Amino acid sequence: MYITWLGHSCFRLESAGYGLVIDPYRVVAGYPPLRVEANAVYISHHHFDHDCLEAVTLLPGGENPFTVETFSTFHDDCQGALRGDNTVHIFRAEGMTVVHLGDLGCALTAAQEEKISGCDALMLPVGGTYTIDAAAAAELVRRAAEPLEVPMEVRSIRFTAQAGEERLTCDVPWSTEALGNILKNCMEHAASWVQVTARETAIFTEITVQDDGPGFDPEELPRLFQRFYRGKNAGENNFGIGLSLSRQVLAQQNGTVQAENVLTGGARFILRWYKGTI
Repeated sequence: MYITWLGHSCFRLESAGYGLVIDPYRVVAGYPPLRVEANAVYISHHHFDHDCLEAVTLLPGGENPFTVETFSTFHDDCQGALRGDNTVHIFRAEGMTVVHLGDLGCALTAAQEEKISGCDALMLPVGGTYTIDAAAAAELVRRAAEPLEVPMEVRSIRFTAQAGEERLTCDVPWSTEALGNILKNCMEHAASWVQVTARETAIFTEITVQDDGPGFDPEELPRLFQRFYRGKNAGENNFGIGLSLSRQVLAQQNGTVQAENVLTGGARFILRWYKGTI
């Protein structure tokens, strides 16, 4: 499967020569006019920056290799009273699952979270003005670590978190996914433990994730966050998307994520959300 970000919330997915476009935009500051070809178009909600059908040239024919599942959410946290409804799309093809959250502005229910758990790629609305935008560090860590509790227990990995009420100005669903990808990477390479710490300064809030595994091959460090890059010890189901997505999510919020080796052994990821930038 090929995944192409076209700007704003618009993506193009392609499998077996069949292309689909999600949320084509009309006019959005900072992005060039959109012109794209596809066999099908999917819309999360009918706002001008998400439903510009005329920007897409529809191609004839072709059998759709994607299975598509949807569920309804809201564009705000007032049951849609402010900005209306929002549709989440789940696309599956070639053994991969891609989730597009549209302009999600409310918390997902437990059943909805279950539907998107374990996806290979999550497309989310980084912003904060029209989406969810605040959380304590401890809550973000809890959400990100929850899907990994059983795998960690099976692997006998001890997980500890020293995070409290440090405040994050962020898009909560996307930041949860970004942190979850980092935690998953550390869990898969840890020998016996994964540790998370948080701190807040006047400039940023920082979450650090560390493991006691073998660390990174120095030759791989510069390529670690490249899309579709799979390291020498990557698992069979590793598509090289998770770390790249994490960096993209942080960058869209004017944040950063770095990876380094620990002198005493193991790997460390440092995620920072800078204040006053969302």
